[in-house]
Amino acid sequence: MTGTQVWPKTHWVCTDQSDNPSVPVAATVNTAAADVAKSAAFNNLRTRLGNAANKATIFVFSGSANFNSFWAEILPAKAGGLTFKSALNSPFIYVNPWLSGSVGNPNNVVTYTYNSAREVAAHELGHAVDRSFAGIGTLPSRDALYNTYVQRDVSRLDYADPAANTNKRLPCDLTPNPAGGFFPGNIPFAGAIDVPTGLPVCSGGQLNNNIASWPVGVFNSQVVTTLDGALWVPTLSSPQWVEPHAQVFSHGAVGSQGARGFFDKVLDNGYFLCLKSWATSERANALPVAACAL
Repeated sequence: MTGTQVWPKTHWVCTDQSDNPSVPVAATVNTAAADVAKSAAFNNLRTRLGNAANKATIFVFSGSANFNSFWAEILPAKAGGLTFKSALNSPFIYVNPWLSGSVGNPNNVVTYTYNSAREVAAHELGHAVDRSFAGIGTLPSRDALYNTYVQRDVSRLDYADPAANTNKRLPCDLTPNPAGGFFPGNIPFAGAIDVPTGLPVCSGGQLNNNIASWPVGVFNSQVVTTLDGALWVPTLSSPQWVEPHAQVFSHGAVGSQGARGFFDKVLDNGYFLCLKSWATSERANALPVAACAL
């Protein structure tokens, strides 16, 4: 890939496929990461990702075998990609989206479509943006302010009145207001599918017990943790928010493209607004300095 942007000017395609044109005549899964990087979502970040302090370099791999061979790593096939910045190699940020993995489905490694590969690439580029603001130090997605953004979003997901943490929000129906009518806010898991089983999360206005034996009074945040643990491990109260950060950044950059269907649907339904606002600030080449106000 070549171009006139400050960033990106080149990328590496390290796949098993033979067609690797320097100037692609049409979009293919091999060019998905480059197409995302060249999109308008990164217009305000080009200097940041291509300056002397941060040199984000994109390497596209077909899967774990190619990645492990190139980087002398031992990541499993389901990993899906990795982005890192080493003190030994600073200022380079190595962005490594794969074209296969188990993103969104912990039980099944699949080959991504062009669209899902775009979402995976945007996720990895979200990690790169996170690291660009931190250097080798503590990532913004792990600091105290970001933690408050997560907790505000969790409160809104769990409670229809998040300011007071009262009136528990129903997972699969509108939440009745004791004063009459319903509290504002969409049904959190409306239209959401559990990726491993292919079953709808909601059935008859309740959580689908064919997916899991949901305990009485389960919170919506616990449902998210259960159904997309790869993003939320170890728990929703942990300050380690690098994966949710990257996925919310990806959602804002390219939208729901099929790579992580369950969590993307929760985002589509209007939740995690604080994390969305953080990602919007990042795409404008800034970090928030104040608490999230909704």
